[in-house]
Amino acid sequence: MRFTHKDSDYYVDDSIDVRQGLDAEYRELLAPFNCLGTVIPTGFKWNGASSPVGVREIAPRFYRNLKSSCLHDYLCSLATNRAERKDADFKYYLMKRYVSNSSRINARVSHWGVRIGAFFGIGNSF
Repeated sequence: MRFTHKDSDYYVDDSIDVRQGLDAEYRELLAPFNCLGTVIPTGFKWNGASSPVGVREIAPRFYRNLKSSCLHDYLCSLATNRAERKDADFKYYLMKRYVSNSSRINARVSHWGVRIGAFFGIGNSF
């Protein structure tokens, strides 16, 4: 599966223009980011993957998760119910698997992690 056609809901920008926050705990978009039918606006700030320290080898805070964590955090900030949160979590899986080129196991474990987080209300805005 390739995400290349710009008019498609499966399109993902090749690059993401960000800067590091003052305390290195967050990133900020310097230009809009088009991703899976969503345009994330300039100035959006996110904290990367909120994984426990022991799991950072599988889901590092930024590095290969930059695009996937940006989309996931943005969609979670907009989610108003469980179905929208579940959709955000599934798109995180797609981004990890097909854009970040993570292994199927790595992407699946990361997906389970965000689903467990959703169960406990982590990142929910509803």
